[in-house]
Amino acid sequence: MIGLVATHPLVRAIRLELARNADAAKAGPMRAYMKSEMPYRGVMTGPLRRITREIFAGHPLEGFAEWLHQAVISVVLGGVAPGVDIRALDEPVA
Repeated sequence: MIGLVATHPLVRAIRLELARNADAAKAGPMRAYMKSEMPYRGVMTGPLRRITREIFAGHPLEGFAEWLHQAVISVVLGGVAPGVDIRALDEPVA
């Protein structure tokens, strides 16, 4: 099941864009501030919102049920891209 989440086009797109926008100099301080063991990419909130807005627009989900399924599977099985604190994805998807 983890492989299915990791290969979902939405997850792949988010991981790719986070890697492209990574800032190693900011990653350590962000991780320390969040008191997290999770690896961080150092992507600031503004760029993170832009990235996710663009990606979600290009990968429409079939309604709330699919979105919820993908979110739960990703969080529970660790499929969320490194450096993404789920709380950071706070903008609604239109």
